[in-house]
Amino acid sequence: MVEPLARDGNWFARRARNTTRRPVLIGIVGTVAFIATLIVLLLVPRRGDNSARMIAALASQREDTAGIVATQGRARSALAAAESS
Repeated sequence: MVEPLARDGNWFARRARNTTRRPVLIGIVGTVAFIATLIVLLLVPRRGDNSARMIAALASQREDTAGIVATQGRARSALAAAESS
């Protein structure tokens, strides 16, 4: 019976040897992954903010949410009154 590859010390040695032969490739892959991460972390929150604004604008225009919007307005007024006193 053959042992799993992860337990074989020679398997790790071969992988390490492969990485030392290709430092440029590993550097390129790491750089691309880093840049992709930065792009995702910078662009996704902005899209989320824009989407939230669009959804909020649409909710105030729909008739079935008019009661919710009115209740929200009353709650904000009550909060402002409570904070000012």
